[in-house]
Amino acid sequence: MLLLTVPGITNIDYGEWKDRWLWPFTARSIQLLLEECFPGARLTVKTRAMCLRLLLSCTACMGVGKVTEKELQSNDPHYQVIVTAIAEKALA
Repeated sequence: MLLLTVPGITNIDYGEWKDRWLWPFTARSIQLLLEECFPGARLTVKTRAMCLRLLLSCTACMGVGKVTEKELQSNDPHYQVIVTAIAEKALA
């Protein structure tokens, strides 16, 4: 079993480049790498855009405005700050 966490921190183009936008790490690039390295494994790849949470929290602490629970739980797929993955190979 592989547990992986890598930084993303990139604006992802979902237009013309969506299937080829692979570096720095994105959910898609990690998926492709793990499929190659762990053929047949069960893969789970997730992303989080935690910088938005941090920005909203800082704004609220400065008294600029209130932050809703929905805003804190938001996850913008265009800004994948953290990419996590699990690769599980079946036991032979």
